[in-house]
Amino acid sequence: MASEISGFDGVLLRIDRLYRGAKVGDCKFPGPSSCSWSLQSLAQDLNVPLQHHGAQVVMAILGDVSSGKTSFVNALTEELSLLDEKISASTLPAQWHVSEDFNEGEWPGLLLRAADQSPDWVQRAAAIVKSCRHVSAQRLRGVEVIEVSGSLAQQDLEPTTWILSHADIVVCLLDSQAKQPSDELLALLKKVSSVQEPPELQFVFSRADLLRRESDRVQLIAKASRLLQESLGRRFEILPVATGDLAVLLDVLDDKSNKWDAGRCRALHSAQELLQKRVQERLDLLTSDCKALRLAVDMQKSISTQMPAQTSTGGNQLLLCGIGFAVASAIVPFVLDEDIDASMVPIFMACTLVLACFCLFLSFYQRNHTPEVLPGESASSPMLMKEQERFLSLVEKQCEVWRRSSDKIPETRS
Repeated sequence: MASEISGFDGVLLRIDRLYRGAKVGDCKFPGPSSCSWSLQSLAQDLNVPLQHHGAQVVMAILGDVSSGKTSFVNALTEELSLLDEKISASTLPAQWHVSEDFNEGEWPGLLLRAADQSPDWVQRAAAIVKSCRHVSAQRLRGVEVIEVSGSLAQQDLEPTTWILSHADIVVCLLDSQAKQPSDELLALLKKVSSVQEPPELQFVFSRADLLRRESDRVQLIAKASRLLQESLGRRFEILPVATGDLAVLLDVLDDKSNKWDAGRCRALHSAQELLQKRVQERLDLLTSDCKALRLAVDMQKSISTQMPAQTSTGGNQLLLCGIGFAVASAIVPFVLDEDIDASMVPIFMACTLVLACFCLFLSFYQRNHTPEVLPGESASSPMLMKEQERFLSLVEKQCEVWRRSSDKIPETRS
């Protein structure tokens, strides 16, 4: 069994909060909360594209109705997951299990993205957030477990398929007490496995301990393997799990775990292995994005200091001079002395009009040829740029602390 990763893996959630802010609460439209700063809001102001990053490791548990999904989740979390009478599991397409690092009412990152993809599904997603269960298992820090309903309503089918397609690991339970998986389950698995970057698919033979004869287990597993190969185009290793015996549901995994734990051992090992790798990847991405944002802030600051301070003031002064000369040309006949030759009046008027036109031309020319304002610069100010620099400095320092801590994390081993 893989050694457990320390509590440092909770950093994935905190990195995700730095990017999007912590979305908390039951609002109609999902999105970042009204926090002061986030990397995404800063990147939007500076027009800097950020690299796509995943948040925590997401493991989805899939299967037909009464195939033992809840029991398998109990075994993973080593906690009893009891049904809430107020929120019936049958009314929701999925049940989210998150670590205690999550705040009450905080949206998981993948669910938030799914709500963005399907705006009509926001209310259903908000209901899932309300039903999120917090588990204390240390091995699930940094891992989100989704128990997907065995019977999906039409309105939930597309968003749930999208969630499964973007999960990291999908564990499908094949019921040993059923003749074969349902057509709906096979169709869903086919959609999930056909995406460009499919999740890791794992199959377990649930309630295998209820089959008394080993030959029956071998025969049924072989039959299920052939069916999966015909439907999905490849073979999968199907491991047994004991979700029929309540006495083994909450057994703690150790090096002496029996064969009934093979399925959940594999799932947890895959999640922890991916978690170890993702921590390093996300720290590298965070460092790279901070450098790009720092460069944009420095460039904006440099341009604002190099731009002539009197550019706009000079243009306004020329405009006022042009208007003044135009007014002067209109009142010249009324202010000149009577002893001045009348033939000189048109000359004075023409001169002032020429000066007015010249000043107005210079004013508009200067306005049209001022350096183009960079995206995000219009909202900039010395105080704003100072706050942007301060925020980035804090993020960079935090990233350095996390990176030093990550060097102390032991590698996972089989």
